[in-house]
Amino acid sequence: MTSLPAEITALIDKYAHGPDALRQALADFPADKLTEPLPPGEWSALQVVAHLTDFELVNADRIQAIIAEDGPQIPGRDENRFISRLHYDNRDIAEELDLISAVRRHITRELRSLSADDFQRVGIHSFDGPLTLAAVLGRVSGHLPHHADFLARKRELLRKSH
Repeated sequence: MTSLPAEITALIDKYAHGPDALRQALADFPADKLTEPLPPGEWSALQVVAHLTDFELVNADRIQAIIAEDGPQIPGRDENRFISRLHYDNRDIAEELDLISAVRRHITRELRSLSADDFQRVGIHSFDGPLTLAAVLGRVSGHLPHHADFLARKRELLRKSH
């Protein structure tokens, strides 16, 4: 393992612990309410988790492309097209959470093996232009905690309504 700057180590740690925040936000979430949009008009808890799973795969591909290739193209993805076409309501939440955790463990191991210089490698995002691996990791490491907050809010709405 190489020595990395503290800010990179902190990002990797945040990335690695994202699934824990997600599982905590879903603790005690009633199974019969997973597909209920809360509040009405928003995504259900299952749809949020399915979104996270799909974009976990997208983000793992982005990270690996930046590590392995010189200046790779990183296509943007439309989350609304994913939800409308990929049958989020038919997903199994346990499988989704397991896949997120497995991908995070795999990518975390890769990230911890890199040098500090590797985090300056660049990919070209189709919407945002050039992004370093460190910048992508910064974005990705906050994705699960961001949505975990939404899930916790949904869980609290359920508790208050009963």
